[in-house]
Amino acid sequence: MRIETIKEVLAKCDGLINKANKSFVRNLLIFKYLNDCFDQERNIIKQDFLIRGICEVEAKQLIEEHAYYNVVFIPVCARWNTLKQASNIHESISTAIEHILESNPNIYLPIKYENGTNDIDDFTTIALMTLIEVLQFEAIVIQEEWKVIEHWLNEVKDV
Repeated sequence: MRIETIKEVLAKCDGLINKANKSFVRNLLIFKYLNDCFDQERNIIKQDFLIRGICEVEAKQLIEEHAYYNVVFIPVCARWNTLKQASNIHESISTAIEHILESNPNIYLPIKYENGTNDIDDFTTIALMTLIEVLQFEAIVIQEEWKVIEHWLNEVKDV
């Protein structure tokens, strides 16, 4: 992913939130990154099953098993595409993060959701998710991308 794309998305996020809510956007970015990593590994696992001669239907069932994942497992209820369709987005994000943390007890995930610590409404949250969705993170090259995100988080924004 191009660094300029990240900067453009973060600049647009700045237009929707204030400095106090940047941690919420940070959590959304981490959440998106985890989902992208999961999707990448999921596709690799599915292709491996298909190459081994397992039929498409059975492969789709097998890739829903936690045991096949080495990086992170995201339950269906906690996936990015599921959340985009949720009716109560803040509650759904909170629940999704809890499910991700419960499903991955052996790894440290620097994400938490503190409901009530931000004043972002559901409309703005959906707008933020729509902006962030254009970012397609790759597990291998996150270092440079995350430097840009951390720099953005630490900027002081005049309100």
